[in-house]
Parts: sequence; C-alpha cells; structure tokens
Amino acid sequence: MSNIFGLLCVVTLTYPSVCTGHTKTYQHDLNGVQISCYLCEPGQFYKGPCSRDGGESDCETCPVGQYNTHSGRAQSCATCDTECKDPEREEVERNCSATSNISCICREGFYRVNKWPLLCTSLDECPPGNGVKKRGNRDNNTICEICTRGFNYSGITSKTESCQKCTKCSMNETVVSNCTLTNNTICAPKEKEKTKTDNTIVIIGSIIGIIVPCILAVIVYCRFCRKRGRECIKEKVCRSKSVCSDVEMNDIGESEGTEHVHLMEDQKIPNGKSSNGAIVSVPGKSSNGAIVSVPVEKSICEGENYPTVNELTKLADDLTVPEYPTFFRCLFEEGADKHIEEKKLDYKEHGTKEIVYQIFKAWQVVDKEKATKAKVLKTLEEMGWNEKTEKYRKLWELPKSDSGSL
Repeated sequence: MSNIFGLLCVVTLTYPSVCTGHTKTYQHDLNGVQISCYLCEPGQFYKGPCSRDGGESDCETCPVGQYNTHSGRAQSCATCDTECKDPEREEVERNCSATSNISCICREGFYRVNKWPLLCTSLDECPPGNGVKKRGNRDNNTICEICTRGFNYSGITSKTESCQKCTKCSMNETVVSNCTLTNNTICAPKEKEKTKTDNTIVIIGSIIGIIVPCILAVIVYCRFCRKRGRECIKEKVCRSKSVCSDVEMNDIGESEGTEHVHLMEDQKIPNGKSSNGAIVSVPGKSSNGAIVSVPVEKSICEGENYPTVNELTKLADDLTVPEYPTFFRCLFEEGADKHIEEKKLDYKEHGTKEIVYQIFKAWQVVDKEKATKAKVLKTLEEMGWNEKTEKYRKLWELPKSDSGSL
C-alpha cells in the first residue's frame, strides 16, 4: 500500500497535469532538446512554453468580456458579443463567460428552423376555419388542424386558439344560420305568428329603410363625382413636373379646397411643399411667353400604415422566388441594386428568405415614410402577382384604391 502511495506522489510531482485533466500536449525545443508541454485550457490564452518535459505552459485566464472555447496555444481570447445576431427576433439566454460566448434563443412568437439553425422565423398562424392543434414554441412551429363542419369552428386567425364548439339552439329558439367552419350557429327567439297587417308594416318599413339610404348615397356620390371630375380634368392638364398656362387654368376652373400660392420667379420652395402642406403653384414662363403655374403635390404618406416585423417575415415567405430582385427594383425609390447585392453577400448562408427579409428592412430605412403597406401592394400589382396582391390587401384590410394612389 505504501508503495502505491509513493508511486502516486512521484507521478503527481513529475506530471502535475495528469491530476488536472490535461491530455493534449505539444513539442517544444528547449536548448536543443525536445520536451512535451501541456496546452492551455479553455478560458485561457497562451503566454509561453513550459520549462521542463511534461510541464504546464505559461497560460493566463481570459479577461472579462473575452472567451476561449478550446485548448490550445491561442495568444489572445476572442471578444464576447454584446447582443444577438438578430435582436429583433432573438434574445440572450446565457451571458458570456471565459469559456463561451453569449448564447441566444428565439424571442416569444418565433422559433428556430432546424435546417437554418442560425435563423429564427415567425410562428405560423392558423387561418379562419382552422384551430391550433399544438401551440408553437421556441423550438417548434404551430400545428394547425381543420375544424369539423357542424361540430366546431374558428372565425379568427390565431397562434393560440383552437376550434370552438358550435352552439346548439334551445327549444325556444330557431336556427337563423347553421354553424360553418368559420362562423358559429346563429339563434333567435321563436316569434308568435304575425297577422297580415303586421307583415305589411314590416315589408313597407323594410322598403323605406333600404330606399332612403340608397337615395342619400346617390346624392352624396353625385356631389363627389362633380367635385372629383373637376379635379381629374385639372390633374390631366397639370401633371407633376408639367406646365400649363394661366389661360388653361382659368378654362379648367379652380378646384374646391385647392390652395394656390403665387410666388416670384426667384423664390423657391424646398421639396415643392408650402409650410402648411398645401399644393403650391409656382409661376414661370412657357415657350410662348405666357405666365404658367407648376403644381406641387402634397405628401401621400399621411394616415398610411407601415409593415411590422411579423408582416415583413410573412412577405419574405411569399417572395422567395427568382424574380424578387425585379420586385425590389420597383419597390425602392432608388439604389435598389446596391442593397440587393449587399444582402445577398451578407446573408447568403441563410437562404433566399432571409435575404428578402433583410432587403425589406433596408427599404424601410432608405424610403422612410414612403415605406408603406400601400407601396408594397402597388408593387405586387405592377409585377402582375394578383394572388399575392389580393392576399395582402385582405390581410391588411386595405381598399383597392390605396395601392393605386401611389
């Protein structure tokens, strides 16, 4: 027993790294003699070799804010990241230590795709007529199932709600509308049998209730058409960047609600807007010497909505097609090719979907207030992608006139 204890002491004193768990060594030339030195551990960086065979190298612990994940002779530690690669879709799970960088997980509402481990994508929403069978989490997407007709329904788009059970009308109620995949049963109290006079009154009242609003709507529409007709005639003659004479303007007539500010030839209006945002007519001269007015249009961004991160992610899903560069050349006001090539280079390892998503983000930065949902719809329409246009028009609840107004 004493012999074994003595042997352990000799081994420990001769090769101390055996007790510390070191197994990897490298060869070092010490005054012409090859000796073995142990590598630095993870969390350390190399400063110099050992001074005897089987000895520890001169190593030092990584400073705060730096790390080293492997054993070796790295002469410095790597700098820790201060935030996740995509902070909008990821959050820090574990802070940096001497042996590892920060660790990130997907934020609530996103999950990590198996085939793209570095990419978090938005959880799918179950559309109307479908309910959530299994909720999504940071590792798995939402699983949807189709509701059973006549048994349950779902009238909403949701990541969390399952199909709801259809209502059954009671004995004192009558079924107005049966339960469908997207709507619950509609019940109404049973009514006593009405007399012939009562039915006549109901019919007359219904007719009046329909005809009067229609007449009012026609009157309002006709007044709008008269006003709009004058504006449309004027718009055809005096397009943006076009010129028409005062004689032509007088023939057309002043449009109601239009404000004109006549300026001297040497006065300029930055960006073609007055201080109150009104249309401004700047006098000049035509080729025949007549005084002319150049109309400047008001901002078209007022009251328009802008796509959110989730909506851009869905757009990226639908635009993962070979023609997406052409789409962005139409969408950007200018400089589209520069951003397309930059994102292709920066995110080529993540696939086309991520590239498209990043180009959308660049568009929001470049075009600012012009980066609207209406602009996206107009560009989809110009590309001839009618199915996608109608999909997002309904999803964003925008009327058809919004995309055409840009």
